[in-house]
Amino acid sequence: MPTTKLTPNAKQQFFDANGNPLAGGKLYTYAAGTTTLLATYTDSTGTTSNANPIILDSRGEANVWLVPGTSYKFKLTDANDVQIWVVDEISALASAGTVTSVGLTAPALFTVTGSPVTGAGTLSLAYSGTALPAANGGTGLTAPGANGNVLTSNGTSWVSSSIALPTNAVSSISFASIGLTPSTATTGAITVAGTLAASNGGTGLTSPGTAGNVLTSTGTAWASSAPSVPSSGGVGTLIFAFYPLASGPVLFGSTVSGGSLIYSNAYGTNSFAGPGAGTWKCLGYATNPVTDNAEATTLWIRTI
Repeated sequence: MPTTKLTPNAKQQFFDANGNPLAGGKLYTYAAGTTTLLATYTDSTGTTSNANPIILDSRGEANVWLVPGTSYKFKLTDANDVQIWVVDEISALASAGTVTSVGLTAPALFTVTGSPVTGAGTLSLAYSGTALPAANGGTGLTAPGANGNVLTSNGTSWVSSSIALPTNAVSSISFASIGLTPSTATTGAITVAGTLAASNGGTGLTSPGTAGNVLTSTGTAWASSAPSVPSSGGVGTLIFAFYPLASGPVLFGSTVSGGSLIYSNAYGTNSFAGPGAGTWKCLGYATNPVTDNAEATTLWIRTI
């Protein structure tokens, strides 16, 4: 049994508000969304157009054929042009065509079957399994390769290969910019040895030396050595000396130049010149019984 379909209205029929056929009524047809008249036709051939408006017969009927794929606006009035209704966006369904020959072509990545279709049939498209080439954004490979491999270009395509380290011989590697002396090697590991020089912010030493040592500058490098108090009146040195001043002794906390001091004993007698250099601070004094405070023996410490 063939497939059946519901028949459309053979003729268009319109009615008034009382349900009576709209004899003598008028149907205006426009392009959808406008007031521009658009023709309809008297039969399916589309060769003879209706008047616009279409005057309905005594049964309120008319032959109204539309152009497939074209949208219309209808306005219905009575015989006196009194509007009954307006409906926009009316279109006829496009009629189904007949397949005479439809083919399908596809790139080599796909397999096509059933082409061409003539009248009836099925077109099928399937992936062929061919790798997508680099020219189409692929790799050209169907498998990722061995574990740890990388994609490497040979200039025209991608290949899966293991990571290869350079085999060039190493003749010299310099670390002079940080003051270290490196070893050189052609194979194996490279070991950087040496010490960071003072000119690069280091000490130039590989060990701190004996416990209690201090770093002492030689003027060109650092040396690890035991601390020592200068024997010639360095900072922190204590001495007995008097400050020859006719008005009496200096006060506690006063500072004087080393060139103004003369070494003395507790009684103020002396046979040596003073330290001569630096700045010295008074820590206390004893009067000279012979000169009655004209000169005083004072304990001094060098501060500068």
